[in-house]
Amino acid sequence: MERISIGFYVPLLIHHGTANIVVGYNHLTSTSNNTQLKLVAQFGFRYLTIWNMILQTCYLSTVVICYVLARIDYKQCKSYAKKLEIILKFVNVSIVSPISIYIVLLFWSVFTANRELIYPIIIEDIVPAWGNYSMHAVIIILPLIEVFLQRSIRMPIFKHSILALTLFLTIYGTTLLCTFYFNEIWLYPFLKFMPWASRIYMIFVSYIVCVSLLTLTSFVHKSVFSRNKFRD
Repeated sequence: MERISIGFYVPLLIHHGTANIVVGYNHLTSTSNNTQLKLVAQFGFRYLTIWNMILQTCYLSTVVICYVLARIDYKQCKSYAKKLEIILKFVNVSIVSPISIYIVLLFWSVFTANRELIYPIIIEDIVPAWGNYSMHAVIIILPLIEVFLQRSIRMPIFKHSILALTLFLTIYGTTLLCTFYFNEIWLYPFLKFMPWASRIYMIFVSYIVCVSLLTLTSFVHKSVFSRNKFRD
């Protein structure tokens, strides 16, 4: 099972790393005069999708480090590996899974209705089509597979997970609002067409959805962990 797991993590890490480099490079080197492309190029690293991609990449890198440490014949290294496993489980259940699922649900719901409201077609001038699927579809793989690959690691305390998710969303929400306050620009096109009451309502609903996804993630992980513990 361990060989199977590392065989999953490494290719996904390579994929994420490649996507980050290509998308990041295209953002930084874009010279387009188009308003939308200039917005993406200037504020590309403030999108939740990019935050999530970077988070997943760091997560996968840490998983690989943990795998290596666990195989070093030295007690201290194995101890570090065990601690990292617990931290990884906490980060996955608390932030990675609910945020990744939320992005997939929100993005494809809006994209299907009217892609220009969330991912205008002109963005493909600097971000290849496969980059779209990497950032908004492939990200769902890690949360789904981790349900089974992390089944032997104890669950984090739910209250701590709620606090971690709330902190993450507060930081991102502040970034989103500060971007508008200081630059008079909404990162997501659909926000331009909403009155303030609707924007505040959406932020509130988004938080509730993410907490609900955290609850669902915790329930699924706990169920799998309990069955695995029972078999053991």
